Amino acid sequence: MFGPTTLRGVEADLAHCPDGAMALVVAAATATGRSRFTGLATLRRKETDRLAALSAELGRLGIEVEAGDDWIEVHGGHPAAGTVATYDDHRMAMSFAMLGLTTAGIRIADPTCVAKTWPGFWQALDQMVRPVATEVVAIDGPAGTGKTTVASAVAGLLGGTRLDTGAFYRSATLLAHRAGVDPGDGPGIRALLDHADLGYTDGAMRIDGEDVSAAIRSPEVNAAVSAVSAHPIVREALVRIQRRWAAGADRITVVEGRDIGTVVFPDARLKVYLDARPGVRAARRAREAGTDTAEEAGRLAARDALDSGRAASPLRPADDAWHLDTSELTVDEVVAAIVERWRASTSGQ
Repeated sequence: MFGPTTLRGVEADLAHCPDGAMALVVAAATATGRSRFTGLATLRRKETDRLAALSAELGRLGIEVEAGDDWIEVHGGHPAAGTVATYDDHRMAMSFAMLGLTTAGIRIADPTCVAKTWPGFWQALDQMVRPVATEVVAIDGPAGTGKTTVASAVAGLLGGTRLDTGAFYRSATLLAHRAGVDPGDGPGIRALLDHADLGYTDGAMRIDGEDVSAAIRSPEVNAAVSAVSAHPIVREALVRIQRRWAAGADRITVVEGRDIGTVVFPDARLKVYLDARPGVRAARRAREAGTDTAEEAGRLAARDALDSGRAASPLRPADDAWHLDTSELTVDEVVAAIVERWRASTSGQ
């Protein structure tokens, strides 16, 4: 989220720019004082009755609004989190997307409606809010290579913060499991995400305030997370959330997952691809879970095939990633190597 605004209420005749007026009306929701915009009769006769739609959705977010035949008055304040209906109107989605830059928890119910005039709108918005990637350490690799443990330790030594992107995909999978939505139903899972508040604080994953850090590691989630992660519509939504999370960090961010260096932060200063021999990875997982090594080997092989073969953001090293095989290394040795690499990359600054 960007910082607080210093907007103040205004009065203006916007008859000459009725479409652009929508963004100003939404921005007025965060201003100090009252704003009144006139000359907007044509907004009543667009894709939807836009004055009515603006009034309804701002009201849903706790903002006092009044409207007439050709005017709308907004009493600025502090919008609440909520899901905004778009009425199949691209300008509603775009206007309220701007509110999401300053207000946490704003969701657009039908984000695909922007395709009418600007199919790449969400990608362009992502570029605006992407954090300074020179302060990102991107760690990718398959399961069982120690990414989570290593990322936490690296963040600690560098005085930074860690983001586990896999926890977001597991949360989407948990949402689907709880709601009875098939893991293969991408649009259905995306709809669940539009109405859920995903947060990550101090290593704890939360859904609508509930700590689900343990629940997202259940066998049910493990079995379905690759299928859920394969949906482009799900990945697009979660990548946007992850970038905004990192954008709010004021320290070095260590991010781990399976497409961090290739998709989420392709311009990260340091990209690391951790790997290990399949048998080593399976043994590590078995020790963690108290299961049989052979069983874990089968699960990891299936997971690797799904992650590497999916069409959307497949697991692969970034072209400029540093490969580090952890098979014969202790956690401390892996962490020390990454920290040394990071410090070497910044020594010329």
